[in-house]
Amino acid sequence: MRTLILKFGKFIFALLIIGYLIHKGFLDPKGFEKLLNFNTISLCLLFTGIGFWFQAWRWKVLLNTRALKISLWESLQLFFIGNFFNYVLPGSVGGDVVRGYYLVQIFPKRRVDAILSVIMDRLLGLYGMLLVAFGAMVLNWDMIQKIKELRSVFLITTLLLLAANIFFITSLSRRANEVIPVKKLISFFPFSEKILKIYEAFHSFGNNKKVIVQSILLSFCAQVTSLSFMVFIGNRLGESALPLGAYFFAVPLGFIISSIPIAPAGLGVGQVAFLMLFRSYTQQQTQVGQIAITAYQATLFLWGIMGAIFYLNRNVSLQKTLPSPEESFSIK
Repeated sequence: MRTLILKFGKFIFALLIIGYLIHKGFLDPKGFEKLLNFNTISLCLLFTGIGFWFQAWRWKVLLNTRALKISLWESLQLFFIGNFFNYVLPGSVGGDVVRGYYLVQIFPKRRVDAILSVIMDRLLGLYGMLLVAFGAMVLNWDMIQKIKELRSVFLITTLLLLAANIFFITSLSRRANEVIPVKKLISFFPFSEKILKIYEAFHSFGNNKKVIVQSILLSFCAQVTSLSFMVFIGNRLGESALPLGAYFFAVPLGFIISSIPIAPAGLGVGQVAFLMLFRSYTQQQTQVGQIAITAYQATLFLWGIMGAIFYLNRNVSLQKTLPSPEESFSIK
């Protein structure tokens, strides 16, 4: 009951944010009229579907590295199921929990590797977003210097990217692992044995650098499909004059903020993030960001219906009651 109340509360919170944006004129429902036609909806589904395909391919590559063999079609089905549960569980990480759960059912003796593949997949996806956002800001350095808010965003993005690079280097590089006494440092933390077990399993992904590079490239390709979706929506709204730099800047950062598990599938949070980011970049009133992310979320919901169908068609042995996130990601 407490979990249901929490989910319901998060949905109400998201709807209140969207209602506030509509009331203040920051999100104009009339803007969606230009998108409600067969061709536009079909292309939106195509863009997001290709994005899912790149993400599923990336996850399959990581799984194959740990000798967890699943087909691309199986990986894609699990991504669709995860997308469905993004709207059922609080926050967009809910789908990751479900993917990890089903993978553990498929490989019950490889629990740690199965769960860590999901974590690594999520981290590489976020890393790809940071790289695109950082590159876009560097290319627009003159504008970043002029606007105080953008300088703050650039600083935060740079620090996050630096932290991500340090993390990947120390956790995946054998040479760095020999120089830096990581295992000794872990021994000072509570539950050090479990943390060490996770670290060693995570470190094993670094044995194949080509896989990491390939995964980052696939993350970039997935980002390109999301950016293409947003540019397509902007053009449909008659905002063809909006520079591509605005999309490269706002979209990756907006997705990072939307992934914070505050509301189901980033509803409400995504609208506010895209509103502020697009307006910070353009320094003018625009509806593109908030309408584009709403259209994106609606398209993901349509794919989520397919995920629900895959979920219902799963083998009976896999249709058990889903554990809580803590139970799913516990390392024994």
